[in-house]
Amino acid sequence: KKQLASRSSESSGAERKAKKSKESFHFPGRHQNGAANVYRSIHGYRDNSSFLAELFSSNDAAICFTRPMQLGKTTLFSLADEVFSINKESNVDTDLNFSPGGENRNKWYVLRLDFGAVCPARFKKNEAEEEWVQLCRELDKQTGHSIKQRVIFLLMNNPHLHENFKAISQGVEIKDQSIGLMIESLGNAIQFEKGRLLILVDEYDQPVREGLLRLIPFHGKQLYESAEHQIKSSFQNYFSFFRAVKVLLEIVSPSKIWLTGITPIGIKEMSGLNIAVVTFKANMADAVGLTENDVKGMLYDVHKYAPFEDGQLEFAMDSLKRNFNNLRFPHSQPLYHTALVNGMMNMLLDPTDPTKRREFLSTGKVPSDLAREPVPSSIFNVLRNAK
Repeated sequence: KKQLASRSSESSGAERKAKKSKESFHFPGRHQNGAANVYRSIHGYRDNSSFLAELFSSNDAAICFTRPMQLGKTTLFSLADEVFSINKESNVDTDLNFSPGGENRNKWYVLRLDFGAVCPARFKKNEAEEEWVQLCRELDKQTGHSIKQRVIFLLMNNPHLHENFKAISQGVEIKDQSIGLMIESLGNAIQFEKGRLLILVDEYDQPVREGLLRLIPFHGKQLYESAEHQIKSSFQNYFSFFRAVKVLLEIVSPSKIWLTGITPIGIKEMSGLNIAVVTFKANMADAVGLTENDVKGMLYDVHKYAPFEDGQLEFAMDSLKRNFNNLRFPHSQPLYHTALVNGMMNMLLDPTDPTKRREFLSTGKVPSDLAREPVPSSIFNVLRNAK
């Protein structure tokens, strides 16, 4: 009996350990894209850090990279923030493919902006074109507020830089400064102490994109010609920011700005800032999204914690390929949708409803909440060709 009890105790202990291990390992969720959260050994992730090396080694100070939503652009930027920011300890796993050298690792001021938070909540649907102008001005107001908040955050985390900034701006509060003057003062403050600046703008196109999408019903194909002047006058904060960055890049050395988003916006035409678009460059083709080898590796990770029966792993791979291997860009191999595949892996790993795992592994049916993208990638192909 003692032997049986001992074995039972050992067995239950092993089961608890396996359960705990299974609960701790998972794949990043749709909104869990911070590098400090994603790049950890308890997570299954794709190491795309080598693409930071491509961006960082570029001779272009201003770079834009566009892709459909939820493929991993924000996670890539989060990793840039993690390894370059002077305010981070860069404690991500040390076995990443790329890590900046000692002279750059955590030696840069990083101004991190996310225009994805700019949302026209007060304007659900514009019934008349006149309301569209109000919408754009509200979007631009929110954009300006977002930029100022992030500059304040950077200054608060760097007291010495803050003192230089206050001296240069002669004590004028940020809330009372124009966007252009504020960015100019920030650049001068960084240059004064011979610092380095990396500006990361996630969803850079969101404010203008939101405005344009709501104007389409009124103008259709003549959208650009009809709205060009009004866009420039309605988005004064937005384009003032990029005009000021153009000057900053000439003052602060070294300095860089990287943009991600979905659609191309005429930043150069509206602000004069010359941005190199690397969206379809061969060396960035597979920067985000998941390759077939990535997905196979993820399934093997699932198998370690929630074992498949004979043939199920191969069946799951075939089903995932049929449902999610539908993205392709110039020079790239066929890619899988990152957020949806991560969701599928978490469902296979530890389903809240076990019947979903059984049904997928027997029929290949994808759960309805993972069957389609929140915003179809096809819109990317339409909007990227916009004039």
